[in-house]
Amino acid sequence: MKPRNLIIGFALIALAVSLPALGEVSARLNEDGDYVGMTFRIGVTNGYRIWASAAPTFNRRPLNPTGDLLGDLSPTVVESTVDGHWPVAVWSHPNGGDYDLVFSRWTGRSWTPMSFVEQDNPYNDLDPRISMNSEGRPYMAWYRTEATGGVVYFSIFLQSRWMTPIRVTGTSVDASSPQLVLSSDTRAVVTYMTPTGAQSRILTIPNTDSITDDIDPKIRTQITIN
Repeated sequence: MKPRNLIIGFALIALAVSLPALGEVSARLNEDGDYVGMTFRIGVTNGYRIWASAAPTFNRRPLNPTGDLLGDLSPTVVESTVDGHWPVAVWSHPNGGDYDLVFSRWTGRSWTPMSFVEQDNPYNDLDPRISMNSEGRPYMAWYRTEATGGVVYFSIFLQSRWMTPIRVTGTSVDASSPQLVLSSDTRAVVTYMTPTGAQSRILTIPNTDSITDDIDPKIRTQITIN
């Protein structure tokens, strides 16, 4: 079974008229309670809904129990590349007057509680994109609407949290809509849009065999961007 990259974006809103009324973003389970995939539906009862709150059932485990009642944006959900294919999800969650990234991981029988990717900041963090390396470790790129324009950031999931983000784009670049592709476990290509067209940066990452939460400062200094 090949890993599947399951990304829901705003383009799916156009499909809402053909989907059931109850919005849902949930893990699907088999009769033994094992993860077998994701369910994505968009509700139309009260206008277009990216996802709606839903109660767990014997074969469904909702990713976000409050749905989009608080204004959460659409999630990016990517399955692992290793046995079990347990997914990780990241999305933009309203926090004060802006959006911050939050994440949750499937642990075998349930989702972990929603946690913030990093400490609060006064800007909007949007469009998270995730790729899994061969060991099932998530890498992520997104952009932030800072005062001087959009800035693309990159992070790696460590042991139980995300690495402190590193800036990918230069100070004079207004970037948005990042895409992330791994050509190997140690080479990530981040492509993003600017007012003059698409640009790309290549990130070279050190060996990730022994990553722990405590390695955060060291690994950030060893990542190079070209």
